[in-house]
Amino acid sequence: ADAYWQTAVMPQPQRDHIRSLLREYPKLVADEEWPQLAHGSADDRTTETLNSLHTEVLSLPSTPDQVKSARERALERLREITDLRRDRLDQAGGLDNTGKFMLIGTLVGAVGMIAFPLLIGFTARGRHVVQMGVTAAVLAFVCVLCLGMTHPFSGVLRVQPEAFTSVTEELAGIPAEHDR
Repeated sequence: ADAYWQTAVMPQPQRDHIRSLLREYPKLVADEEWPQLAHGSADDRTTETLNSLHTEVLSLPSTPDQVKSARERALERLREITDLRRDRLDQAGGLDNTGKFMLIGTLVGAVGMIAFPLLIGFTARGRHVVQMGVTAAVLAFVCVLCLGMTHPFSGVLRVQPEAFTSVTEELAGIPAEHDR
């Protein structure tokens, strides 16, 4: 939304084109790209829109100073948007090798924490059984959470595109006199 407000000093027709791209991008992310992230892929149309935004902002003149300043701020926002998108795409791809190693280590450690007392002579006293049951339940819960977080765009623990739908609503709510 900040990038949208910065377009006020930009010359026509670029201002209107940039604004339309800025309104289109969050809709595309929420409606088109988000479902594809569950399968680990990006949406080509969203990529094209983001690239068009970069091209349009870069094509702005570097004079007068107001336009130059708005151009630089818009480029900063676009870098942030691009970096955050890259992070989403990386997360959608699942765990890297280090993450897989850590997940396997967590699962092996959990199994070891339950198996070790059984191997050294677990006594079936009530308090020991309760302690082992609670430990097993906590470890199982942690392992389920770890597995669920490996794919944040699918499953029960999936992240919703609420930020993008709220930005879309915010941009749609900007009065027409500010849209000139």
